[in-house]
Amino acid sequence: MILPPPNVTGNLHLGHALTVVMEDSICRYHRRIGKNVEWYPGFDHAGIATQTVVERQLFKETGILRSQMLKDEFFQRCNEWKDIRINTITSQLKKTGASLNWKNTYYTMDDKFSSAVTLAFCRFHSDGFIFREKKLINWCPTLRSAISDQEVDSITVEGKSKVTPSLQSSVKKEVEVGVLHLIRYELLNRASSDPEYLEVGTTRPETLFADMALAVNPNDQKNCKFIGKSVKHPLTDKVLPVIGDEAVKIDKGTGILKVTPSHDFVDYDIAKRHPDIFGNNYLSCIDEEGKLIDAGKFNGIDRLEVKPKIIEELICLEAYGGAIEQGTTQIPVCSRTGDFIEPMLKEQWFMECKEMNQNVLNEIERGNIITFPEGNRQKLIDWLSYDEPWCLSRQLVWGHQIPAYQQSDGSWIVSDKTIENCKRDNDVLDTWFSSALIPLIVRGWPYSKIPTVPINLMETGNDIIGFWVARMLILCQHLSGKLPFEKILLHGLVRDSAGRKMSKSLGNVIDPLDIIEGISQDSMIQRLKDSNLCEQEISKLGVF
Repeated sequence: MILPPPNVTGNLHLGHALTVVMEDSICRYHRRIGKNVEWYPGFDHAGIATQTVVERQLFKETGILRSQMLKDEFFQRCNEWKDIRINTITSQLKKTGASLNWKNTYYTMDDKFSSAVTLAFCRFHSDGFIFREKKLINWCPTLRSAISDQEVDSITVEGKSKVTPSLQSSVKKEVEVGVLHLIRYELLNRASSDPEYLEVGTTRPETLFADMALAVNPNDQKNCKFIGKSVKHPLTDKVLPVIGDEAVKIDKGTGILKVTPSHDFVDYDIAKRHPDIFGNNYLSCIDEEGKLIDAGKFNGIDRLEVKPKIIEELICLEAYGGAIEQGTTQIPVCSRTGDFIEPMLKEQWFMECKEMNQNVLNEIERGNIITFPEGNRQKLIDWLSYDEPWCLSRQLVWGHQIPAYQQSDGSWIVSDKTIENCKRDNDVLDTWFSSALIPLIVRGWPYSKIPTVPINLMETGNDIIGFWVARMLILCQHLSGKLPFEKILLHGLVRDSAGRKMSKSLGNVIDPLDIIEGISQDSMIQRLKDSNLCEQEISKLGVF
């Protein structure tokens, strides 16, 4: 068995202790009935999470931002943090009485792991599963990094609402959502029966400067007559074409859509279907920090703050038609920081998983993979049925640097050897890529023969069935030709009184040692004060 590796972001909490107790019970039972048991302890470098925690601690202690440090200096800071956390977590695990095989300890960024991760990336690339492409991805301006589709949460709001972004975001005040703003585009070369302007409903006036067309549904009897005409942009005076595309919802807003391929996934798909109109170079007006660019006097203003200023400008130009309150609105946010997701067009490394997913789905159908409780079977199937490519690139310092080198002509070489006179990709791999290889690497891959079933039982929390369990199945099966495990046991989570799972970033955690040894209330409060939580987050806990 493998102990799911705790992140080196902080000490263990009661949720980790639940996992330890369950797995220790299983291991002790099997030892009692005469079986040899290997229970592997380990630690996960946790790329985004660790870097975020170290950045926060760095600023709290010194007032220095990561951007003000050399890359090697910050990396060393992360390493020092990791060493302290591993020592503390090890002590916690030993005090729980966990019967782990400490001689088999692993860490997802040690030399053995790093070498295996590099070889795995090169193997998947040579097999045609990893590719580099410019695509619209989920971008978190707080992290300044791409995140995968599975790391995007959704906030549901009803009608006109005020939402406060994450306290880690650069914008601290409330942001208005749930409102469709009506923007007027002057209709050019209009017939006598045509209106003076076409009115477009949008929730994101901040993206106006990257508009490249308007679109209507060809089946829309009211608006289809405008296809082929042109309009003048109210802020830039650019002439934009009106095109037809069935992705436009006839009954949403005015039935006319502004197409901004660099800042919306629906718009991006529309642009891909009309290359004669959009070409290959899409306009962009929001940078990696979430601030406006190529937007005239609005340059440098955060996208979450600029909306009322743009509306005020439109009103002055008599190009604003008012607002419509929406019904239910889904706001995509980063699961790591809570910041609003900003779709962004970037060249990244992706993994095509469809074929590998299907191979594992076939094994489930044959009964070769069993999940306990049974209800988790469908959750696993749902994850494996998601066919979009996995974005592997992360714009971080802390992690496995991608083994890819760019030549002077712009082309890329993927290699496990250093390529001289080429620039190596600065990005690192999504942490889940290395974590997905754990069952193989702890059993000796790629240097030793892998047992028929590397791990007898995979036991972990039910919240990472997709992030970790599904990815271990697909990656390990492809690399070794065999399933990494056949039995999966998933347990529930320890939650607080509000139903939230324990999280160091929320501060709602309990140290297992406080249960073993006891702790005073004053000491618990002092620990919160000494933590990396900001004052607003601490005040929410109501302990002062």
